[in-house]
Amino acid sequence: MLKQSPVFERKAPSSYHHGNLQEALLNAGLELLERRGCAELALREVAREVGVSPAAVYRHYTSKEALLTAMAIEGFKRLTAVQIEPVSNAVVTPVRFADMGRAYVRFAVRNPALFRLMFSDQIDSSRDAALMFAIEPLTANIEDAVARLAGPRFSSAMRRKAALRAWSLVHGLSMLLIDGQLRIAHSEIDRMIEAVVDPNHALAI
Repeated sequence: MLKQSPVFERKAPSSYHHGNLQEALLNAGLELLERRGCAELALREVAREVGVSPAAVYRHYTSKEALLTAMAIEGFKRLTAVQIEPVSNAVVTPVRFADMGRAYVRFAVRNPALFRLMFSDQIDSSRDAALMFAIEPLTANIEDAVARLAGPRFSSAMRRKAALRAWSLVHGLSMLLIDGQLRIAHSEIDRMIEAVVDPNHALAI
């Protein structure tokens, strides 16, 4: 069964020191995002969570948008890491490819506010090279897994089509789940994921 609690752990303010203040602010922002939502997030509140002055926050994040962008970058890094784990350094099988999809959906369910932020218009990837760099591996990993699973029988166009279908499937299910559009009990979420992310249709195009 999935747990609702986010994967981010809060550190006690006393553990912070100058050397890791930026990381501490980022982690505090991530926790507040899941507790309060994007609209309620404020740099002053992040400062209070960490136990520093607002001026200290502005030395690392010059605006709320800058902090949101940093959080989205971290989100893409973490999502990419859990998504690629099932096929990292392993032969790609239909089951392992489906495991990538399961990992994607479960990340979204565990971190709904962050997941929404990552794909929202609150941030503009076209204006931030670091954010664009963080997004690229997500889709590249799906296409690479498709290529490794299908082998030479798929052309490049077919691989792109299969990758887009797979991504659309898991992303759509993720959004339906975190937005409450699927009226199912929390205990049924895993069963829903298993039903949709079917390894027997891994390369359907």
